[in-house]
Amino acid sequence: MPTTIDKKSLLEEIEVSLLEAQDGKPRRLIENFFMIRDEHDEIVPFKYNDIQSNYDETSTLRDVKNKPRKIGFSTQSMAEAYAFSIAIPNFEVLALTYDDEETSYLFGMVDTFHENMPEILRPKPTAHSTTHMELLNKSSLTVQTAGGKRKGRGRTPSYVLLDEMAQYDETQQEEIYTSIMGSVPPWARVRIQSTPKGIGNKFHSLYTGALDGTEVWSPFFYPWMWMPEKHTLELGSQHALGHDRGHLNYTQDEQNLIERWNAEHPEHPINEDNIRWRRMRQSDLKETFGQEFPEDDITCFIATSETVFPTDELNMLVSIAREPLHTQMDGDWKTWRRPEPGRHYCIGVDCASGIVGRDYSGATIGTDDGEVVATIKGYYGETEMARIVYDAAMMYNEAFVLNERQNAYEFQRVLTQDLNYKNVYRHRDNAGFQKPERDLPLGFPTTGGGTMAGGNKNRLIETMRTALKSDGFRCPDKAMLRELVEYKQHRDGTFGAPKGKGKHDDMAMSAMLYLLGLQAMPFRRRGRNQNTNSSPVKFDSVEVFG
Repeated sequence: MPTTIDKKSLLEEIEVSLLEAQDGKPRRLIENFFMIRDEHDEIVPFKYNDIQSNYDETSTLRDVKNKPRKIGFSTQSMAEAYAFSIAIPNFEVLALTYDDEETSYLFGMVDTFHENMPEILRPKPTAHSTTHMELLNKSSLTVQTAGGKRKGRGRTPSYVLLDEMAQYDETQQEEIYTSIMGSVPPWARVRIQSTPKGIGNKFHSLYTGALDGTEVWSPFFYPWMWMPEKHTLELGSQHALGHDRGHLNYTQDEQNLIERWNAEHPEHPINEDNIRWRRMRQSDLKETFGQEFPEDDITCFIATSETVFPTDELNMLVSIAREPLHTQMDGDWKTWRRPEPGRHYCIGVDCASGIVGRDYSGATIGTDDGEVVATIKGYYGETEMARIVYDAAMMYNEAFVLNERQNAYEFQRVLTQDLNYKNVYRHRDNAGFQKPERDLPLGFPTTGGGTMAGGNKNRLIETMRTALKSDGFRCPDKAMLRELVEYKQHRDGTFGAPKGKGKHDDMAMSAMLYLLGLQAMPFRRRGRNQNTNSSPVKFDSVEVFG
């Protein structure tokens, strides 16, 4: 607000700002009347930065935010909470942090807002401590440290902030989430925000579930590149590494990052100064850099000793992953490269029941040299999946099909008998595995292979590991790469996705089956495609879809 504004205009602006806050839009009130302590310890007006502005325009009632360090989300959340408390009677705010120091820091923001706003707007507290404030309009704000047994119990909060949730003890994350979400009314705003910390905890589960659409939450991800002006070291900076104070020669990883980001976000371009800062922070933080300053929302969840596949190779694939060229079936079928005449293709298939809320059916379509060109993922039963895979196989030059045998008898029957498709994997007794239990000798068996002692699932896993290490697997699909990054060995020795609602490994399995299929493709042994069901598919142009 201008410092020379007259009292009448000030009162009018306060009235309009309060009305907008009551209507769920607190930004005007915040930017006109709230002060904050900046990074130089100066008291300055609160003006939203680019990330805060973007979030303000797109926020919902239930948001989970995956973010880098120190971009202002905690300040924005507490400002929202205090603005609503001023504008709306009986508004109850509950914020949780991961330790006592952060609790004091967070509530200190409320004190700064309160003490530095115009006296004519400043509400009179009826109670005020180091972590709690009650106002004359019966609204209240409380900041607590996670860990108590009654967080959220007995309350009906209007606004909840779980700040840096990934830093909470993993058991606390689950207990606090259950307690609070059981008490908030449907209209209450809930913000969960954190820098990521590992795979399999509640924050990771909520964020990835929100991405997959299996949670009620709206996912928000902001990499450090969203604020290039904050993450920069200029030429000659004494804060840069000694050998980086001059002009830089980019690594392939750095070149990929610049090209990908600047193409996708020309409004926030990064340059040499940002890479100079990045190298300095990588040197300082080592392997945790990607966690503290995320660049994508897959590799930021740092792998643990329980994860199975080599992370460096997967991280490189994630850095060059891209959106599909074409989608169909409501986005379930994604295509990155169209079929090329004369090219050999393979399809790995993991079937499921088709029941919504359970496992997906998944298929990976790729070339004979390990490049994924299309993926299919959806709630399709065996019969429907067989017809979809048949269409895909015919489109991709009568591709070789290898499916997991378990729970796929009807898929095999429809594909090979009803549709008379011949170019399929047939498991052989002399391969060292058990004989098929059913009349169709098709599909790769994975039962009995769930522990490190050996088994067919180990063969799939080792096939993927070898391919990643040798550049024998190239995948542009971020959803599939996420499943591979998260794929882990559980304490009971079994392999799969992290435990919990909304976690799946169907695409990871289909990718492993695809790679195994490359080893079994008939043309590799006999020099030609073995499907004799019909004439080869003809294409007028590689641009044509079936």
